[in-house]
Amino acid sequence: MRNTVASLGKITASIGKVIALALPLYAATGHAESGIYLGGSFGNATVGFNPNSNIDVKDDDIGYKLFGGVKFTLLAAEVGYVDFGKVEKSGFTGDLNGFNAFGILSFGLGPVSLFGKAGGFVWESDFSNAQDTYKEDGFDPAVGVGAAINLGSLGVRAEYEYYDIDGFDEVSMFSLGAVYWLF
Repeated sequence: MRNTVASLGKITASIGKVIALALPLYAATGHAESGIYLGGSFGNATVGFNPNSNIDVKDDDIGYKLFGGVKFTLLAAEVGYVDFGKVEKSGFTGDLNGFNAFGILSFGLGPVSLFGKAGGFVWESDFSNAQDTYKEDGFDPAVGVGAAINLGSLGVRAEYEYYDIDGFDEVSMFSLGAVYWLF
């Protein structure tokens, strides 16, 4: 019994130390509960182009995005530009890029926050091979999930976004980026 009480005392003391060490980190993130932010990310972009049943081109490249937003505690609105890099496969070359807008719902867990987002993507694509050129544009839905760590006015975030574009099998990006909180 005495060993059990001593073990519980050590565990309680350890938990207290962890909380004491985490409190300054939590306090440093306090201003990031709301405000205006700017950021940029880069990562693995996947584009699966399929304009008809005879053509199916899928390639990965390094993509990037620039974004800005305003956060109100749990909710945020964000706009950005995304470029999915170059597609070069099966005799095809091409690119896909455009502007997105998202509504974001986030949940803070100390300095870490988890978020989900849904919105739309205004896009433009230009694909070609030796015989044909495929230029298209449109507006389609987009969703994403991610996690962020904010310390003071700087933050890091990792996220996955999926774009549901007609004529494409898959358009997605896993990215890692930096965020700067203006105020």
